[in-house]
Amino acid sequence: MDWRRIAARLEGPWSLARYRLLSGFAVLALACWLPHPYNGEEPVYAITTVETWWHGSWLNPVQLGAQYGRPPLLNWVVMLGVWGLGWGHILLAMRLIALASTLGMAAMVAWFAHYLSRDRLVSAFAVACFLTGDLLTQRGWMAYADPLLALATFAAIICLWVAVDRRSPGLLVLAGIAITAAFLTKALTAYAFYGAAGLILLWRHENRRFLISPPSLIIHACIIGFAPLWIFAVAGWGQNARLIGDITARAHTGGLGRYILSLLTYWGEMLLRLLPPSALWLALIIRPGLRSSEDPCPKWSLTLRWILLLAALPYLVTTDNHARHLLPLYPLFAIVVAELALRRGRRLLAPLHAALIAWIVVTIPVALVISPWAQIRQHGNSAKVAALIDAQTKGQPIFTGDGSSETLAVIAHLDVLRLPAEPIGTGPRNIENGFFLYQAPPPEKAGKEVARYQLGKMSLALLCRGTACKP
Repeated sequence: MDWRRIAARLEGPWSLARYRLLSGFAVLALACWLPHPYNGEEPVYAITTVETWWHGSWLNPVQLGAQYGRPPLLNWVVMLGVWGLGWGHILLAMRLIALASTLGMAAMVAWFAHYLSRDRLVSAFAVACFLTGDLLTQRGWMAYADPLLALATFAAIICLWVAVDRRSPGLLVLAGIAITAAFLTKALTAYAFYGAAGLILLWRHENRRFLISPPSLIIHACIIGFAPLWIFAVAGWGQNARLIGDITARAHTGGLGRYILSLLTYWGEMLLRLLPPSALWLALIIRPGLRSSEDPCPKWSLTLRWILLLAALPYLVTTDNHARHLLPLYPLFAIVVAELALRRGRRLLAPLHAALIAWIVVTIPVALVISPWAQIRQHGNSAKVAALIDAQTKGQPIFTGDGSSETLAVIAHLDVLRLPAEPIGTGPRNIENGFFLYQAPPPEKAGKEVARYQLGKMSLALLCRGTACKP
């Protein structure tokens, strides 16, 4: 094998065709995750969709019989997917929504990078930098609300930027629709990302006065006013108090030492999750001698960096955050790194290209074989256990006293298997007849244990009460 020839082919920059081919293989690797068993909090979104549909609670999603406390847009979109695929394929429908959201962001990265740079090479390379790392291994396919939230938020930021460029109230209206959709997907934090972009454009853009013109002020008053209207009037404060709690919970530091450790851990985690592009970015900061040129940074790239910093700052200085919370900023980071790499980091393009290829090559067997095997070994076969419980209970009411991820995965399968019967809920404490799911060992006087199922290291007990105990 001629290693010199291989190394020469890794040198860059590559042609447009090569970067597009690389992105195409990344999309193929993402699709390999679609058959994966339930992972993490995915069952929550399946359960809330089934229960919201069954109870007809269209404005307030329901989980285990109680209000979930988040907006319902994702559940509505999943219902559309289920309408086409059937309830038995609800996990696939949710995964396809996440994948479509990721591909939508990739398309917008391509368009926005070209719009800013007027360079198709930057555009193609930015997409390749976007479809890698954490997005390829987790965030781009997992059936959470975050991909749809990120898609809508990024679309709103693009519309805002272009609206200011063109002094277009119409594009501001589109930005308002997009950011409202982002809020209705999950949380109020969508407004923070949009607000950060608006503040930076107000500071740095030559058309800044457009943002404080009467049409802009009226449109943004409507955008800002929708959130309290939804929370207090449309859906109701009692059902949406969690939206505020998500923000206030991060104000608790838990002591100075724990606070500093939490920040450093999160910063390090984000650098790892944004690999391999983050390695190039970090190398050019730490080792200026690696720079291939000292060409000045374009104004638009500096503006993107300020938006990234301001939008990420609330997460970088508070605790209890996760990488998925910054998913709306992944597209901006990809554009910034692509521009930086092609302008100053050409000496590092060969290792970056190698890392991008390796990430795809490793992801495919991990997605198809290794991760599903590890998931079932660690958390059990929830689909098989659900089928056994469904056969045992024969359509009788089931309630749960456990909310662990393993149990929720079983419940997500059971809710679909038992349709059109009522979905599983927690139920009142004084229920006399029915079956109950508890993590073993169950509480005393919870009922008569009928069966016990192994879910990885955890055991799930099925108990009965009253008439449900009769054969």
